[in-house]
Amino acid sequence: MNGIKCKKTGESGMRMTLKSLEWINGEEAEATIEAFSDGIAANWNTLRLVLKEGRWIVKSDRNDGVS
Repeated sequence: MNGIKCKKTGESGMRMTLKSLEWINGEEAEATIEAFSDGIAANWNTLRLVLKEGRWIVKSDRNDGVS
């Protein structure tokens, strides 16, 4: 139902809206996001992101709310 798929792998995904971004240092940031999955659920999270080999990796994920 309104699913999002990765074009390369076909894996399921979700749409995320970046609400705020705070840089911790040159290779680490904290992002507040709003995410939607399958068009029927929403959640709000704070992600700690780390830059590794040119890609942003989620180091931690704190759930701040669910709808």
